[in-house]
Amino acid sequence: MEIRRIPSGPIVLGSYDGCWIRINERHLPDGGSILIVADITELIQIEEQLRASKFDADTARQKTENGTNAIALLKKWPNVRPSFNRLRFTW
Repeated sequence: MEIRRIPSGPIVLGSYDGCWIRINERHLPDGGSILIVADITELIQIEEQLRASKFDADTARQKTENGTNAIALLKKWPNVRPSFNRLRFTW
């Protein structure tokens, strides 16, 4: 009940079926309140997709950097090439 007396910002609630809502409460000078309820399910889904895309991009970047580092090592130490070629890369 304390959360209703002193609103400190929006409340975000998720349900078991994947729906998300954001609730903003404002107190009026006359003692009344205004509740603004918004369905933010699509916003949350987009954020999750962006997070997954960023993870995929970071993973690809790391693999690319590892490959670039391996090529630099081969150029620096060409005599390592025969044993290095036996390594397997999973990209």
